[in-house]
Amino acid sequence: MKHKENSILWGVYFGFNESAISMLNYRQLHYFWVVAKTGSIVRACEQLNLTAQTVSGQISLLEAALGVDLFQRVGRRLEMTE
Repeated sequence: MKHKENSILWGVYFGFNESAISMLNYRQLHYFWVVAKTGSIVRACEQLNLTAQTVSGQISLLEAALGVDLFQRVGRRLEMTE
């Protein structure tokens, strides 16, 4: 339980509400990390062995839970927002 409490405190510190933090899951965070690392949904899908619909849908759910856009399109690449 200590880990969950720390996650909620961390999220609230950075401006996310408690209900948004409790809705996060490791799969969404992992997909986010791979997309950020590769700069592309397609390349992330190749590494994760998943469809673009799955990865993009999970990123959208993560963005909705946090209430922020996580990526912006720059040409053909995705870059993280600040």
